[in-house]
Amino acid sequence: MSDYRSSPGPSFSWENAFLRAVIPGLLIALAGFVGEWVITSASSKAENARLVTNLQIQREQAESDLRKDVFGQAVAALIGTQAAEAGRDSIEDHSKRLLKLELLALNFGDSIFLSPLFAELEKDLRRHMASEPADRPAALELLGRLRSLAQRVASAQLSFLAQRGSSVRIQVPLTADGQEFCNDRIEYKWPDDLFTTLQPCAERPPRGATVEPVVYDGRILPVCPDETDGAFIPVTELQQLMVDTASIALDKPEAEKRFVTAVFSEPRPERKSVRVSLLVCGTGAAPACNDDDPSTVKRTFTLDYFNFPTIDNTRLPSNERFAVVLEDFALGGQDQGECPSTLDLSIVLFPSEHASLRDRPTMRESLQILERAQGNIP
Repeated sequence: MSDYRSSPGPSFSWENAFLRAVIPGLLIALAGFVGEWVITSASSKAENARLVTNLQIQREQAESDLRKDVFGQAVAALIGTQAAEAGRDSIEDHSKRLLKLELLALNFGDSIFLSPLFAELEKDLRRHMASEPADRPAALELLGRLRSLAQRVASAQLSFLAQRGSSVRIQVPLTADGQEFCNDRIEYKWPDDLFTTLQPCAERPPRGATVEPVVYDGRILPVCPDETDGAFIPVTELQQLMVDTASIALDKPEAEKRFVTAVFSEPRPERKSVRVSLLVCGTGAAPACNDDDPSTVKRTFTLDYFNFPTIDNTRLPSNERFAVVLEDFALGGQDQGECPSTLDLSIVLFPSEHASLRDRPTMRESLQILERAQGNIP
């Protein structure tokens, strides 16, 4: 006889039922809580970023509005009716014009071309001195303030540009009255005249070799003496010294090194100005630039305190900029030696992106700058 036994059925457990019912709900609730927290946190960060951005925009807008008001009032006062009638203004009117020019120059000196305003105010002050001799001391004081302001603006721009480019300082010796160059020169050549105490000579050839005459600066050089003499230097060493002194380049791998020569003439101490003729060429042409070479940049201008490098600069190939700054026209006394007065100048080479926005690069130059920044071209 067969024995039929039923298999036991699954037993019911309250614990299993509870866990099956509660744990999924807890997980869903936890996931919802975490998701909400993540979304809220991201939203809060985005809101904070938006608030900070809005505050920054509002602050810049407020500053722009303030600068616009200062600009409008200063320009209106400088080139409006008062400026047109400057010949009848009192010395107090000129002082107020100078105050407004100070506000304009210190706030907008790197954005607009201010040299004409400086030159016009200087001309008006000199005209006032001629027509009102009693105001001469006050007018001279205002002229000093005007030049000091120009030096301050130019020095600030030069310091900014030199940190982002490269600069060279030049000191030109003058006689005591500042009207002539030392040693009866009518002009000063840089860097040639830096080494006038050195006598160039031709290197001595090996014994028994044929001596070929060496011509330098239009004359045949003597052979260098055997003994050490500090007055003589081989012409090749002198030329390399000149190249090292007058070469300038940006601190970039692709930057081309440039060689600069300058001729200074017509120093005018009463105007604090000097005539400058510049040649800028590649170092492949050093130690002498060829002004007939189309790649050589030639400039001739009158340099004074009212030349500001961010605005008054020369565009070079590769869209670099080049400027000359008159830092000081220092007059010395008669008892301070043969050359007590000096012209202190600086030459600065800097990237075009730091020049004034009024002289914008062309579309092609902008594309080249972008591609160079991305490393697509050397």
